[in-house]
Amino acid sequence: MKFARFRVDGYDYTVSNDISGADYRDAFMWRMKCSDTFGPVGPWIEATIDPHKLDIITRVDGREEDRGSTRDMIHDCYAIVSNISQYCTLHPGDLITTGAPGSTRPLRPGEVVEVEIPGIGLLRNPIAAAR
Repeated sequence: MKFARFRVDGYDYTVSNDISGADYRDAFMWRMKCSDTFGPVGPWIEATIDPHKLDIITRVDGREEDRGSTRDMIHDCYAIVSNISQYCTLHPGDLITTGAPGSTRPLRPGEVVEVEIPGIGLLRNPIAAAR
């Protein structure tokens, strides 16, 4: 498979906190990923950055819990976009997330999660109990 090696205008980068609700496992699996507040992004968008050299740091209540790099991803950003575009039509404004770089753990109400990509920004989200 060949992958495009160019930046398409409009492909920019931001920080995302890809929340999953493991306690939502039921007959309708969409709830694990698609409930309200489960996909925060921001705080801004960066257009002039190399997506293949980014560190990703996750902290909970100020303690570093995970650190990874896009250099270590199994598939680089070009391969991910190429693969997705073979099955889905991509439009301006579509968001593609790559997932956590390392381990994850259950979060508790009251904890504050920070996801930081130096050069892009820091996203901070408090965890609340399900309603």
